[in-house]
Amino acid sequence: GTFNRWQPQGMEQEMTGVWGATVTLGLNRWERFYIVLDGDKGRVLHPDYPGATKGTLVCGPNAALQGEGWLLDGRSGFESANAAPIAALTPDALACAGGEAGRPGDRYRIRLHVHGKWRTVTWDKLPLEEDLGSLDLGDYYIVGSWNHYDPVLMRRSGHDDGVYQAEVHLPESGAFVFQLLRNRDWGQVLCPSVDRVMEPWKAEVLAPDDNPGLCWLLQGRAEDVFAFEFQRRQDDEGRESRILMWQHLRTETLGKEALLLASLPLFFI
Repeated sequence: GTFNRWQPQGMEQEMTGVWGATVTLGLNRWERFYIVLDGDKGRVLHPDYPGATKGTLVCGPNAALQGEGWLLDGRSGFESANAAPIAALTPDALACAGGEAGRPGDRYRIRLHVHGKWRTVTWDKLPLEEDLGSLDLGDYYIVGSWNHYDPVLMRRSGHDDGVYQAEVHLPESGAFVFQLLRNRDWGQVLCPSVDRVMEPWKAEVLAPDDNPGLCWLLQGRAEDVFAFEFQRRQDDEGRESRILMWQHLRTETLGKEALLLASLPLFFI
């Protein structure tokens, strides 16, 4: 699932017909997942509709897309990804969510129950541990029309957690649209609150979710180099901040190979 970058994680047999695995809620406060048989991604158990909650009909095994999995939503009953932080809720209010609501770092036990042809998937929030360890902040990529949306990794700052940086070298003049990806996952797209905004301070950065497909807009000339910096942090109270900034750095001649690639037609299917 999204919690382990879609790499199969073994489930432990707890009793006859019950297998379980523990996952940690990430910064998004939701996780998507499906269940793979014998590590074979061509044999997937998934719900009968995308984003299903626990206890729904289990389909498969068959090939399935990542977006067809279950949704473990730590925001349940309170907010969307871009609403007020869950830190504003009291412990009593959290309990009213039936144990679903959670903060980044909270752990959940996912279980597969099999009894003959009857199958279901459930999950429960586990008791809070004093030492949660370090939270996986994820990797971030910038994807834009200047290179046909080939993701460019943003380097983590060596001096500040939660800060990611990248440089983009434009192959030609024009206006280009772009977004951010978390963990190179097209199900975790970050976009602006205003479409095609050119000044980063004029729009919020929306959290990864089923976003409306909005994009930032970058204008530049051939061989311009732009520096991008993305900050995503969460304070001790659970409040999250997301900031994207960019600026023109310099103009730098493209190499012969880059110029050749920029001039060649590309085909996609």
